[in-house]
Parts: sequence; C-alpha cells; structure tokens
Amino acid sequence: MDLNAFWALVERSAAETSGQDRRLEWLAAALSSAEEAGPPLSSAAAPSSASSAEGAVVSGAPSCSARPSPATPASSAASSGSSSVQEVAVSGAPSSSARLSPAPASSARSSSSERAVEFALRLDEVRRRVDTWGHWQAADVICGGLCSDDGFFYFQAWLVGQGRAVFESVAASPDALADLPHVRFLASRGGVHAWADDDWPAWEGLDYVAAEAFEGDLESVLDSRGLQLLVSPEPEGERWDFADPAEISARVPRLGALFGKVA
Repeated sequence: MDLNAFWALVERSAAETSGQDRRLEWLAAALSSAEEAGPPLSSAAAPSSASSAEGAVVSGAPSCSARPSPATPASSAASSGSSSVQEVAVSGAPSSSARLSPAPASSARSSSSERAVEFALRLDEVRRRVDTWGHWQAADVICGGLCSDDGFFYFQAWLVGQGRAVFESVAASPDALADLPHVRFLASRGGVHAWADDDWPAWEGLDYVAAEAFEGDLESVLDSRGLQLLVSPEPEGERWDFADPAEISARVPRLGALFGKVA
C-alpha cells in the first residue's frame, strides 16, 4: 500500500459513511477484505486545494456522487462455507464456461493482514510530518490550552482524517488550521466548556483500526521486522511557551486571532 492507496482509503471512509465510529468500521472492513477496497478516489492521487476538500471531509458528507461499497471482509467470506466461484467465458469455446477456483483462505488472510500492516506504517509515516512543536502549539491554541500528550497524538490522527488536501496544507503551515470549517466552528462556541464530546478535534480510534483488522498480534509482527510506530508525540527540539501571546502572534497569528489569544 503506497501513500495514494492509503489516502484513498481514508477519504473513501468519509465518502462512504459519516461519523468516526462508522468510518472506523468501514476502514476495518476494507483492510480485512479478501480483495482491495477498490480504485482510489481521483482526489487521493495527488493533493488538491485545501478549500475544495475541507467541507466534505470535515463534515463527513460524501465527497463524490458514485460511492462503491467496501469489499466484503475476508472473515465473512470464510464463514459462508463454500465460496461461489467466478465464471468467465473461455475464448474459442462454444457456449461453455470455465470456473476459476477462489483464492485459498490462507492467501486471502495473508493479503488482508499485510494491508493492515501497511496501513499502520503509512499512518505512522504521515503523522510524523505533523509531529512538531509548531503543530502542537496550534492544537493547544484550538483546545484552550488543554492539549496533552495524548490529546496531541489523537489530534494528529484527526488531522489525517480530514483528508489529503487539508493535511498537506496544515503540514506545510500549522496556521492553515484557521481555514478549516470545523476549527472555525469550535472558535465560535466560545470555549471548550461549550464543546460536545464529538466536537473535539481528536480521533483516537484511527490508531487502533489496523490492529483490529490484523489477524494476530500486529505489534509483534512489526517488532519482528524491526519496525516501531510512534505511540506518543516525539517532536524534535525544545518546546516554547505555547500560551505566550508573542509566540502565538509570531507562529500562528490567524489561529491566535480566531481564538482571541493575541492582543
């Protein structure tokens, strides 16, 4: 799974359904399926403008009119007993057809398990791009100074969930978060005390979806390959005072103005 395929899955989860829980179910089914989840969305092949992608992905509304369903999970296929075989016309044969045997269940499980591994690796790869003090400060400004280690880690996953165009924009400039409709909505609420639980910019479940789709111990498999994923933020360099108005004005001026954190 390359980055295009990773972003296709993330964005299709928003196009196929809405709400974090339903998106996680869709992603788990897609990663566990016996076949690929389908062709990538055209928007996932290359980043487009953030403004064109924000509304659909942040709100969870469909971003395309044709919305194919995720492939049937491998576990469902296995439990159905004898799988139906695929019939194809044989070139040169009269009216007969040839029957292709379905792929062995062990092969399907291996394929889906490897997709889960690759999804976890791609998620780790992209989140490291926003694992910086600058992005942490931006999240802290949005969250009213209540962005802990866990809070920032889940914020990174939430940012991935907004889709590729939004992610690329914010990865390049944390202050671009001021353009997101959901962030502007949060600013309009007058403080975190007025936020509903679902309003918080966090998506903890995205960190576990690969493990749920994987048949076995994902962490052990990664360890056996010498691979280690982030389990908490690890920004490089030294942290500065996130609440200092001068630092906010210098680093995230639009966010600071949006949330009333600058003079």
